Amino acid sequence: MKKCYTLLIATLFSLLRVYGQPLTPDQIPNLSLWLRADSVVKNINNNVSSWINCVGGPDFMQLDSAKQPRWISNAICGTTPVIRFDGVNDFLNAGDNYDLGTKSRTVFILSKANDSVFALYAKSTGNSTANRYALVNLGRGVTLIYFDNQSRVLQTTTSHTGFNVLCNTIDRDSQEIKLFQNGVQLGATIGGMLGPMFNFSSAFRFLLGAHNGPSDIGEDLHLNGDMVEMIVYDSVLPDTTRNKIELYLYAKYDSCSFTTNVVERYNGGFALSPNPATTSVTLQLEQTPSSSTTFQLFDITGRMILQKPLTETTNRVELSGVSKGMYLYNVVSDKERLGTGKLIVEP
Repeated sequence: MKKCYTLLIATLFSLLRVYGQPLTPDQIPNLSLWLRADSVVKNINNNVSSWINCVGGPDFMQLDSAKQPRWISNAICGTTPVIRFDGVNDFLNAGDNYDLGTKSRTVFILSKANDSVFALYAKSTGNSTANRYALVNLGRGVTLIYFDNQSRVLQTTTSHTGFNVLCNTIDRDSQEIKLFQNGVQLGATIGGMLGPMFNFSSAFRFLLGAHNGPSDIGEDLHLNGDMVEMIVYDSVLPDTTRNKIELYLYAKYDSCSFTTNVVERYNGGFALSPNPATTSVTLQLEQTPSSSTTFQLFDITGRMILQKPLTETTNRVELSGVSKGMYLYNVVSDKERLGTGKLIVEP
């Protein structure tokens, strides 16, 4: 696992101390890319020349010192570094690597943006060129660009201010694309995609912090913001497994403030209090719940440990038997996730 091994051991011990047995990304099959801000090559000025792929494979490089992002120590949670892009000309480049080929894909990025126009990652170019994909915001909301033989853009109205866990899935078998922020599904497109028999490959560079320019010459949409961790699987993770990776990120950066306003996009929004909690929590729903509205609580391994129907606009959920630690909760209705969040339980 290259130079990340020692740092991973330290992370595991930290999580074990606080939350018990954690799950880490390398315990799930088909992991192809794992970038962490504590695993970089940098100079004396903290300019990053290489972001190391912790599971092998090509690293993301920048040999031009004028275009290198900076490594900032203790920038998140008061202890954790970030890779900071200046929004002018910084970017990292993995070259012509990480094509989809005939595979599906799941991508997680813990990051934040200070502007409304940016690219987080791109293996793409301008115009109507085939076999390109990117995660961007063109000023209207976080957008997943996917173009096989035609454009299949998934655009949302959700911003990316503050640190958020963004996740996108590309399912070649079910012909479905999904986009999540902090565990909440922002949108999906279904049907029309070319299946796994189609070789989705290109010669474009794979960039972080920028989008490829026309004909893959130059760059644009430079990110003004921070990246902390990026995790990529060459398969579509089921919801329970995706929850486990989100829990891993929440646990690792548990003292950080993840943006939660994404819940406000949904009818039937809710508020949960107190958080941290000791013996119980109260869920206040904006609308009268349907008969299927349910509160679900998951532990650090992704195991559901509590489930309670929500029958009123104000609902009390007892936490008897729930140990001290960090948990992920869902509020679901008719199999639709209305919202999710992180709950801290204290003695």
